[in-house]
Amino acid sequence: MQVKIQYKYVVEAINFLSDMNLKGKQSIHRTRFIKLLSEKLKQISEEEMELV
Repeated sequence: MQVKIQYKYVVEAINFLSDMNLKGKQSIHRTRFIKLLSEKLKQISEEEMELV
């Protein structure tokens, strides 16, 4: 499955997922997805700094 999120919505997506109440496997998958989004956010901020 492929999920596309615009750069400006990455932080909002992380916050939204963090606020969800999930249990079991769903919580594990949410945590992994948040980790991937956080890594992407770090990459985005580094690229912005290079542009500046």
